Amino acid sequence: MLIIMSCPDSMLSMNSIHILLVEDSATHVALIRAALAVQGREITLTLAGSLAEARARLADFRPDLAIVDLLLPDGNGIELLPTVKEDAPFAIVILTSQGNEQKAVNAMKAGALDYLVKSPETLAALPHIIKRALREWNHITERKRAEEELREANRELDAFVYTVSHDLRSPLTPVIGYTKFLREHYQDRLDGQALNILADIDRQAHRMLGLLEDLLALARVGHLECPAEPVDSNEVVREVVLGLMTRLTTAGMTVERGPLPSLRIPKNLLFQVLDNLIGNAIRYAGRAGVPIEVGGERQGERVIIYVRDHGPGIPEEERDRVFDLFYRGSTGKTVEGTGVGLATVQKIARLYGGRTWAEETPGGGSTFWVELADSAQNKRESIC
Repeated sequence: MLIIMSCPDSMLSMNSIHILLVEDSATHVALIRAALAVQGREITLTLAGSLAEARARLADFRPDLAIVDLLLPDGNGIELLPTVKEDAPFAIVILTSQGNEQKAVNAMKAGALDYLVKSPETLAALPHIIKRALREWNHITERKRAEEELREANRELDAFVYTVSHDLRSPLTPVIGYTKFLREHYQDRLDGQALNILADIDRQAHRMLGLLEDLLALARVGHLECPAEPVDSNEVVREVVLGLMTRLTTAGMTVERGPLPSLRIPKNLLFQVLDNLIGNAIRYAGRAGVPIEVGGERQGERVIIYVRDHGPGIPEEERDRVFDLFYRGSTGKTVEGTGVGLATVQKIARLYGGRTWAEETPGGGSTFWVELADSAQNKRESIC
């Protein structure tokens, strides 16, 4: 049996390959040497006859590939595989004639790219197997590097947004305060035009303050502790509706709540998701007597939540863009808003391995969907 694991140091274009061979059989060492002798590139082969010797070798260098016998004098070759798949430090090929499928499956779960039955044909194909493993890992390495660069760019952007939003709030405080002071204490001395100007200053200052608060919330996403236990989504909906009760009453609207599954993400983030979606439904689709519908379901390790309104809806050509930062759309230009709320929802969904999308509600309106991965791995894999 042959089990191939990825190696961060392996590069397909390299001329020399460093292989660690962990094998206690002199016969198998000779066969592997013969198979690798036909390789077109220079190969440096380092030998170890046991797990202990292999670990000692690995303390001094990191190979591009390790070929490891499953049954060794001091243990099982699979013990060289990492506990966590993403931690694989180099490629491992496990060779055995007495292995079983369950061990192969366990190794695959640890990050194996492939496994093959050990045979003379397999040994003869080792050069091709090595080449294939290095090619695939080259692609994986490039993808991981790009993902890390993107994460770093996002961290820098979040820090910038947080700093700018925080610093810009300070000068807004006296603007709002002095405007209020002038309107309250000098109202009798100002004409209608001056009062209208002050009202506009106050309105625009509060709009800017709202935008900065939304940007701060967006920047904070991903910096919260993961909960030890699943969060009760139904309780979060009740809290959101209670906080929006004044707006709902003014609009003459109600919220119809269906059952939602619990899930393991920070409660504050789930609150932001539901608060933004329900708040958007009130803002853009509010019609007296027409309810907003909220519900969800579990599909394996994924949870899907929806918020459905019966307003004017979103043109089909704009639905893919409504989650973009600052995008308002043709139906939102006359409604007060910042264009940050749905972007925050999308960021939270992506943080938890999910996605967001919008569809037309049957009969008119919009239905917003949020899919979130919900598993025990959330605590380990997410940013929080």
